[in-house]
Amino acid sequence: MLDAVSTSNLRRASFGKGIKVAVVKNTVLKRAMDASEKDFNGLYDVLKGNTSIMLSEAGNAPAKLIKEFRKKSKKPVLKGAWIEESVYVGDENLDMLTAIKSKEELIGDVITLLQSPAKNVISALQSAGGNIAGLLKTLDYARGKLKRKGLDAIVANDVSRSDVGFNSDNNEAWWISADTSKTFSIRSKTQLARDIVAAITEQLG
Repeated sequence: MLDAVSTSNLRRASFGKGIKVAVVKNTVLKRAMDASEKDFNGLYDVLKGNTSIMLSEAGNAPAKLIKEFRKKSKKPVLKGAWIEESVYVGDENLDMLTAIKSKEELIGDVITLLQSPAKNVISALQSAGGNIAGLLKTLDYARGKLKRKGLDAIVANDVSRSDVGFNSDNNEAWWISADTSKTFSIRSKTQLARDIVAAITEQLG
């Protein structure tokens, strides 16, 4: 359990990072979890002893703060975490949780991918041109690469066009996986990044 000074410092640091901290009774927290539509079953076993909860929009923010705080103290210790409907139990998960990217970070990564070709899970593919034949060739090549590389999904876009892509704030792309495909018609790169993150989330179930 943290002393009064450490608790105050943790609350202050949490507030500065948009994290809400509250000391809770295990029985009250369990009742709240039971009443929720979310599945918190994996966390019930850790509701013992002193418990505090940290709530944040960014899934990795509490873990990053705990890790930073522990440079000067052995506490707080991570009992468990619930992030994007996944449960993590035990302090040994702390380093992994700090590496989880927030939705904003994922969107930033996707925007970068939209600016540069060929990554592992999502690839930008250059087509033979902005016509039907070129489009079909792009999509056919994308499906072939999906199979050859054993990818979960691929995003193809035509980088030869002047109205979308590298020299434009907009882009158009096609999401292709083993069993689904969809078209992202022309839209801003930021919106396209959000839509691709949503498609990834849906793909991962």
